Amino acid sequence: MRASTLFLFIALAGAVLPLKVFFSWLMAYGVHPVLFWQHLTATPLSVFAWLDVFISAVALLVYLYVAKTRFSRAQITSVILATCLIGVSCGLPLLLSYQCRQYESKIQQAT
Repeated sequence: MRASTLFLFIALAGAVLPLKVFFSWLMAYGVHPVLFWQHLTATPLSVFAWLDVFISAVALLVYLYVAKTRFSRAQITSVILATCLIGVSCGLPLLLSYQCRQYESKIQQAT
């Protein structure tokens, strides 16, 4: 299996697993922003985890901006949407899949 395909599977898992948990919470509690925020910040450990995710998302988006000439507009848009709407667990492997695909095509052209 090529690395680009492996990263696509990881991106899929990074979309499905967090969304499954989120939708189960949504089914249990409904649309309740205050309760959602309370659950997100219930313990110092959860605040640590969310800060880690937030900073990772910012770093990913800054990298994408810096390296924007390496990617198509569709790739940039898909990584931004995946990161902002789902999370870093989907956006980062998607970006890595695009990078690996470029690398694999360069290797294939060289041979």
